[in-house]
Amino acid sequence: GQPGAEILVKAGPDLVIVSHASTTQRKYPVGNVSWAIMRATDVDNVAGDEVILSIGNGVRTVFDRTRTQRDA
Repeated sequence: GQPGAEILVKAGPDLVIVSHASTTQRKYPVGNVSWAIMRATDVDNVAGDEVILSIGNGVRTVFDRTRTQRDA
């Protein structure tokens, strides 16, 4: 997306990405674990930022463009 066009929300056990431009929201289940949004940054050299989450003892990357997640 474009910078500033989306809002990241921690909504209980879910990450919700709200897009102001398209008036949509996308939900990514994280689970009933301790987690936090670390940052949004480009990790794959493709247009658009990914969302980096801190989950327990690990890290999860959310690729909103492809609607996928990957644990590291």
